[in-house]
Amino acid sequence: ESVLSFMVGNVECAILSMCSLMEHVLRLAVINKEECGLQRPESISQIDKYNSLTAIIDAASGQDVFNGCDEEWWRAVSKNIRNKSAHYLLPTILRNCATEPKLKHYINDYELPENNDEWYYERYITDWGAFYHSAGWNLAVNFLNDATEEIRIIINNTNWVGDESWWLSMKEAYEAFFEYEWSVDNVKRSFEDAYKEFGQR
Repeated sequence: ESVLSFMVGNVECAILSMCSLMEHVLRLAVINKEECGLQRPESISQIDKYNSLTAIIDAASGQDVFNGCDEEWWRAVSKNIRNKSAHYLLPTILRNCATEPKLKHYINDYELPENNDEWYYERYITDWGAFYHSAGWNLAVNFLNDATEEIRIIINNTNWVGDESWWLSMKEAYEAFFEYEWSVDNVKRSFEDAYKEFGQR
């Protein structure tokens, strides 16, 4: 969901979905690092034991499932992105990331003079429209990359065995997207074929 949302330009949904995935993966790894998938022995109350990302990080800290993870990054995300995205405080996310050492590069990808200007922080990134221009896209692409790596570390610290059977059709569609040769000619041909098929109905 996160990747699909990002691909169609819905960056706030991509961020929110990734935050939910981070929280869910870490929660399940802390509770049971041996079994994954749909067949788990835990009850809903056990899974809901940790009611926030911060609480899960506290529980994971010091456990082997968290080995290799950047705990400061997780806590910065919990404070500045996870809770804010859930409440749709987009300008606050941008402002907080701009002043958070672990997340600053999400906003300041480029060494532009305005990135070091107080006006940039006080005006530009507190404007709701900023999230729908390059600032929101930069935050999303960098956050998704970092979050993916952190989730990968956690999964590698478990004994989980992947089960692709329940999402096989989605997996095939996902892989087909990246295997397709996205040339201008192929895209034009695809539209032409769709138009012809639509015209014949």
